[in-house]
Amino acid sequence: MPTGGLKFDTPTVYRTPTEYWGNNETLSDELWEALDTSPIAIALDDGWVEKHNLPKGTRFPWDHSKGMYFIKAFHQIHCLVSYFHIE
Repeated sequence: MPTGGLKFDTPTVYRTPTEYWGNNETLSDELWEALDTSPIAIALDDGWVEKHNLPKGTRFPWDHSKGMYFIKAFHQIHCLVSYFHIE
């Protein structure tokens, strides 16, 4: 699968508790609610996509020289925030 030159080889240290996950549930709730999960979809120019070796996306409705792409991280945050609203 093409990744546009991105690598998955950067180690990340996770530390808990944080403001998002700790003893102060009021603060945690406020922080989760404040996350902007709206930029799930973006439109990329075909030239940029080709230059970065990405697959061609579905045509952007208002500009057919661009393709639509979904940013997985924002989608996952959206689902995570939505999950907490279900409880």
